Amino acid sequence: MSRVASLNGVGSMSFSHIALATAYHNRRLVEDISEILSSVPNQKLNCAQTGVETGSPKLMEIHMKGKALPAKPEKWLEIVVDSLGLLHDNNWALACTLISGLPGETEDDVIKTLELMDEIKQFRMFYVPMNFVSMGPSFLSEEKSFTVDKMTSSHWMLVGECIEHDVKLAKQLSPQFIERQPFIRMLSSYAMNKFINGAERSAKKMKDGHPPKDYSSSAIYLNSNI
Repeated sequence: MSRVASLNGVGSMSFSHIALATAYHNRRLVEDISEILSSVPNQKLNCAQTGVETGSPKLMEIHMKGKALPAKPEKWLEIVVDSLGLLHDNNWALACTLISGLPGETEDDVIKTLELMDEIKQFRMFYVPMNFVSMGPSFLSEEKSFTVDKMTSSHWMLVGECIEHDVKLAKQLSPQFIERQPFIRMLSSYAMNKFINGAERSAKKMKDGHPPKDYSSSAIYLNSNI
């Protein structure tokens, strides 16, 4: 990796995915990789995707016990908070997925994820709420997908919390990434502000436990038949 970083013409580097358990159990590795990335000329942030998925140790035990290895699933919350803090301190900004509607999920499990959000929204991470989708072939291919008509107030609150956090972070980070040429910068800023303003309005309603007003008619990605 250090050889790639030192090559002529390499302006920045990024990763597709990283595992939080790997960061938790290999603190020095995170620090070493981050130091190499900091030597790349145009490396503003270190970016990747990772899975937080749920704040429920019970659901981790049922569906994703391997994500915490070599630790046990009951340590998942500690792994998430500690590793995200470490990555934040080393100039990382991750897209962190959260899954609603996993088979066997109860209201208490959703509340646990909301409580986890309170602990981790201090970090420079984007949180991406998603609904469980049954896909095959897989162990859960016989389970039903979690569609928008099954979402409870707590699920909408979680989506609202994620959007509110992401909008604040986007405001902080956007000046670093918007094109510097005046005309393109103006258009980019306009588009970003329109998106952020719309997201802020939706987030406020969802944080109160309500779906966005127009989700059933105009938001195709929330269509309960998809």
